[in-house]
Amino acid sequence: EFWDASDWVLDVKILPDRAHDCLSHVGLAREIAALEERVFDYDYEGLTLPHTDRALPFRISLQAEKKCCRYIGALVSGVTMGPSPRWLVERLSVFGMRSRNCIVDLTNLVMLELGAPLHAFDWEKIAGESKKTIGPCFARNGERATLLDGKTYEFNESDIVIADSNGVLALAGILGGKESAVSDETKNVFFEAASFDAVSIRRTRTRLGIETD
Repeated sequence: EFWDASDWVLDVKILPDRAHDCLSHVGLAREIAALEERVFDYDYEGLTLPHTDRALPFRISLQAEKKCCRYIGALVSGVTMGPSPRWLVERLSVFGMRSRNCIVDLTNLVMLELGAPLHAFDWEKIAGESKKTIGPCFARNGERATLLDGKTYEFNESDIVIADSNGVLALAGILGGKESAVSDETKNVFFEAASFDAVSIRRTRTRLGIETD
């Protein structure tokens, strides 16, 4: 039992071949419903962003299409950065995660619920003026970037990175870049969600020795 609430943790051992669908609350609930022959109902429609005909201030570049079948982004303007409310801090603590700030905590909560990792970029730190370009591509041999853990890594042409017109912003599916991270001064946030090739991500993570959620 955790904190002040009557809440319990169900600790489930997930084998590697089921990580893609059972390392999330919705995925595990769907699996349990199938085993018990129950109907699983989840409000996916509530997660749909409203359509707009307005020209977007960014363009998605999908240069690594063979290793990234889907990459989507959303720009949220006028964000107020700060600590997360207590309920969110407590929820992440139960999951074994440390609270960082309201934006990063929300991306982690979505990841845990839906099994879809999100990443938040500071919009002002993405290169470009009226029309910014961002998306997954293969790194160049010897290309380097400093990531959120404070370490500088050297990539090769098999590594998938997220880049703008100036260079690497993040290591795809593994860890964000330090230079493009949100901070207390962030006002506008670019959120990304993507489906990367699991084998490629695992090989890069193993070679570089990076352990992340």
